[in-house]
Amino acid sequence: LCFDTFYHVHDLFHRGWSESLEPLYRVVGPKDKLILYTNIKKMPWWIIDEVKRTSIYLAQSRARRLYWNGFQLVMDLIFPIVHEEKLRQLISVRTGEQKKYSLVTVLLNHYLDDGFISMVRYYTTRDKEPKNKDEAIQIVADFVYNVFKVIPHNAKSAKM
Repeated sequence: LCFDTFYHVHDLFHRGWSESLEPLYRVVGPKDKLILYTNIKKMPWWIIDEVKRTSIYLAQSRARRLYWNGFQLVMDLIFPIVHEEKLRQLISVRTGEQKKYSLVTVLLNHYLDDGFISMVRYYTTRDKEPKNKDEAIQIVADFVYNVFKVIPHNAKSAKM
């Protein structure tokens, strides 16, 4: 999710639903846009600030670090419209002692920090159910190539 897109959509929503929103972001279907619209409209100012801080943090670190709180808020926001099962699972599974952050947040931070090998290290050194290197490489490869995949800009629009 591009944070500039989030702000653009937030600005459009803040001014009210607009027909100009329909042709934008074609990979998001009309029903999902309405769900996002409703959820963004209800957001308090401090959540918007956290998302903004996420964007600033990414820019300042040259996309090498993630502001976890803000990114997790975005994951929670988009969860209702995520239809891909692997990504849904990665967003819903919470990690750490406090179960505060989604697994996708943790893994993306590792990926931004030091790439593929950092994610492999995460799986081989974690306290709960560590994996051997071969298992970790297999899990990470699937994650990177199937979940972090980039949607081509000529993708067909999402169906209702």
